[in-house]
Formats: sequence, structure tokens, C-alpha cells
Amino acid sequence: MQENKILNGANHIVKDIQKLKPKKTMKTMKTKNIYYRIIIGLIFLTSCSNSDKIENEEPNSNVVTDIEGNTYSTIEIGTQIWTKENLNVSKYRNGDPILQVTDPYEWQNSKTGAWCYYANQSANGIIYGKLYNWHAINDARGLAPKGWHIPSDSEWTLLSDFLITNKYNYDGTVSGNKIGKSLASANLWYKDSQKGAVGNNLTLNNSTKFTGLPAGSRWSDATINFSGLYFNTGWWSSTDSDNIAIKYGLSYTSENLSRSYEGKKYGYSIRCIKD
Repeated sequence: MQENKILNGANHIVKDIQKLKPKKTMKTMKTKNIYYRIIIGLIFLTSCSNSDKIENEEPNSNVVTDIEGNTYSTIEIGTQIWTKENLNVSKYRNGDPILQVTDPYEWQNSKTGAWCYYANQSANGIIYGKLYNWHAINDARGLAPKGWHIPSDSEWTLLSDFLITNKYNYDGTVSGNKIGKSLASANLWYKDSQKGAVGNNLTLNNSTKFTGLPAGSRWSDATINFSGLYFNTGWWSSTDSDNIAIKYGLSYTSENLSRSYEGKKYGYSIRCIKD
């Protein structure tokens, strides 16, 4: 390692200084001053080298980048590694664009992959990411970044089981599904008075660092369109059956991580899991 070579050189200089005779002649003092300046310079170079190493290694250790250059922090939970933020990409992995649909009737009738911002407001995308119909997940061109994928029903179940077994229930028990608070973010949720609910005492949320935000959803019914911002959130799984697919979610009034079957034309958030 380069920094080790630098430090070894500094050590040799220190030993040379210690060998100098104690008689303080001008020549001796000048020599010592030169040596000390060299040491300071070497220490500075070492610190810069270490700093660069940390800066360069961090993106590879806990950040993933999608096809458009968007970055996502990651979190290890049990044997799984998840993204801590909702997907926010508008292209498939091969670079082809995913259709952005703003019109509610076009969304309702769509049979191919599509995305939107909540309420069609791009400002919501900065915080909550995009909402996708299930057809975008099922596209062979790939939606998740390389080396990652959309979690299946069994992978979501594995997450849930791990959290329950390891006392992430709000009351510390190891039975029953009461893990909602451990997955929900500690801000933006609408408040609720029920003990253990996601919206109750937000300071107790997010013990897993999963940071589930209340991103809301887009309905397949054009007459309803969007609903749930600040109140609930949903994440697609890759598991489907006929015209429905499995979705996991959180609600401000509930204590659990819910599992439900939804029509594929609904718009929900997406989290990715490492291959």
C-alpha cells in the first residue's frame, strides 16, 4: 500500500534525526528542521491518501446506481441487502424509455410498463421516487439496476420473518406481525393515536433503517386516480397470478407490514434487492 511506504519512509527519517548528536550547531538545527518539514509533508500525503481511499470505496460498498445515474443507499437486513430508497428510474436497464403516463384514463387502460409521479408532480419524485404499474416490473428489458432485482413474495416474507424473530415488533415480542414501525420512516407520516401504529410516536420508527416513506399510490380506476400520500405506501413484489400481483405495504393506522393482492394497473413504489 502506498501509505505504508510513506509511513515507513517517515520512520526512517525519525531514526536518522535521533542519531544526530545533541550538540546544537546551526548545521545540525537546519538539518533537523528540514527533516521535520519532510515528515509533516509525508503525514499530509498519507492523510490525503487515506481520505481518497474512503471516498472512492464508499460508493462501491453501500450505494447502487441505476441506468440514469440515480444513486440509492442500501441497507443489510439479515441475509438480504435492500435499497433504502424507492426506485426513481425512467428507463429500462437496456436504456429504452419507460412510458410516462399522466392521463388517468390512459393509465387505467395501459397494458404495458408505465410510471408516474404522485399527482403528476415531479417534486414528489424527489422525495418518494416514482410509482410504477406491475407491467414495468415484468418487462424483459429489466427495471432494477444491474446486479439487483425486484423482490419476490418469498423474499418479502423472508424479510418479515427475520424482523419478527429478531424482536423488531414494536412491543419486542417474537410472534405476530407488528413490524410496521421498524420499516417506516421517522417523518412525513400522518399521526395516529393507536399504540404501535406507524403514525404513533414517529420517533420510534425506522429501527431497521429501511426508511419506508408514505408515498401513496395510483389507482387503476381513473375516477379516483391518486390517494394515500402521507397515509400509506405500497411496494410491488415480482410475484403474480393471472391479472393480480402481490404488494406489500404500510399504513399510518396499522402496526403490521401488510400483504395483499392488487390489480396490475395500480401504481406503487418499488424497492430493489441485491442478487
